[in-house]
Amino acid sequence: VLGGPLGEGVAQVKDSVSVDSLAYAAPTLASDAFRGPVQATELESTPAIGSFAASTSLSFGNAVAGQPSSLLLSLAPQMEIAAGEAFQLSLPGFTRDPTVTGPLNVTVASYFPPADGSGSTAWELRESTPLGASWDDASSTVTVVLSHTVFANYSLSVSVDAASALTLPPLGIAPSSCGLGPDVQPGFRRRSDGTLEGCGSCAGCSGANEHAFTLATNATAGPVLAEPGTVLRTVQRVGVITNASLELSLLSPDFPVDITLNFTFNRPLTPGVSFVLDLPLFLGAPNASATLSSSLFFSEVQWDRSAGQLTLIASAHVDAMTPITVTIPSSLGIQLPSEGLMSGSSVLRLSTDSGLGAVLPVTIGAAPAVGAFTGDVTRLAYTPAEFETDGSPLGEGRIASIAIGFSLNRRIAIGEYVALYLIGFSRAAGDLASLAVTDHNVTNLDLNFTTVDTNGVFSAFVTASWSEASSTLFLFAR
Repeated sequence: VLGGPLGEGVAQVKDSVSVDSLAYAAPTLASDAFRGPVQATELESTPAIGSFAASTSLSFGNAVAGQPSSLLLSLAPQMEIAAGEAFQLSLPGFTRDPTVTGPLNVTVASYFPPADGSGSTAWELRESTPLGASWDDASSTVTVVLSHTVFANYSLSVSVDAASALTLPPLGIAPSSCGLGPDVQPGFRRRSDGTLEGCGSCAGCSGANEHAFTLATNATAGPVLAEPGTVLRTVQRVGVITNASLELSLLSPDFPVDITLNFTFNRPLTPGVSFVLDLPLFLGAPNASATLSSSLFFSEVQWDRSAGQLTLIASAHVDAMTPITVTIPSSLGIQLPSEGLMSGSSVLRLSTDSGLGAVLPVTIGAAPAVGAFTGDVTRLAYTPAEFETDGSPLGEGRIASIAIGFSLNRRIAIGEYVALYLIGFSRAAGDLASLAVTDHNVTNLDLNFTTVDTNGVFSAFVTASWSEASSTLFLFAR
């Protein structure tokens, strides 16, 4: 009896071994014993060993960490899997919405011989519903029981609908930094075409390891054990952007602004990787670019006004989870939307194409709110309040009635104000503290102040104050 662990001189073949050895030359046994050599003799029986060694891949319809998504598994088994037999997909870190129960919504697409029995080599791709498709939360596995035979060496795809409510790991899916298998050295992984590529160190990475996703089957023609299972060659990597915030140097829609972006990425930053900041309705030059010589992380920024996107090109190697800050200078000419920015707006989004874990556009939760005076033309008028004995108005240096008209495109809360900067104006008595008015229908605050809007309805601005130092009139909302 010859034995020993795999990897110590005894290895299984890469592809499957059928139970009757039809797929390969039958294993033989021979001896060169001096007293009685034995020619190569076929073994009477060999165990069936299945294989998914050909290209296997897993991708997601909504590749967002912590969110439900559809799944697409592609494979080509090297052995036949009969109707009633099953395969099992391990999805570490995945969960299912506990409010959704019952079978998964699964469709299997595989190739069949021509239905007309013509013997044509053009096999037909057909879809079918499996006999069963279930989720086990304890082991994070999907089990699919086939309703028809899957033929050896023909491609097969399995689609799990988003309605099945399988949710991606909250920290995404991370690259593996280690080799896998006896022929893959540390720091490398195998591509779908069988060649090797470097994985990098992925320092600080978090999330489910891409090499932990495995496939198994109970096929009689060639089983693949669940432990350790066959590692999927390609799993779509998913990163996570957190702590994203935006700062503006000027809260005004009328001038170019410095834009400071802050965020954390749970994958390493590598040169050439791009991050896209969605800034819809922002104004400025149609297209512009600049070199970010002062940035520690990015070398170049590109602005596309028609797309409303700002693209940042990384220039440094930075460990995962490093807080990143970059400022786009006002010299690029980007201006705020003419109507400002709503508080909690979902239109400001950040994404990346990083090969270590792409991130679809995520909302920047912390961004300043910016209002605008819109609608009716903002207007200011002065009416003399002092006159000569002949009735002619007195001008400079004399008391005047001031009328201000405006339309604000934001709700204003109690205690907030609109400021009217009257450069060069003064008040003889100096500063005037806010006046508390109990009846908002009173038309005079200081015998000279009326708060009436354009429709003749008394406005919500019922207190006012004057700052002599800044020549500013503050109108406070009640």
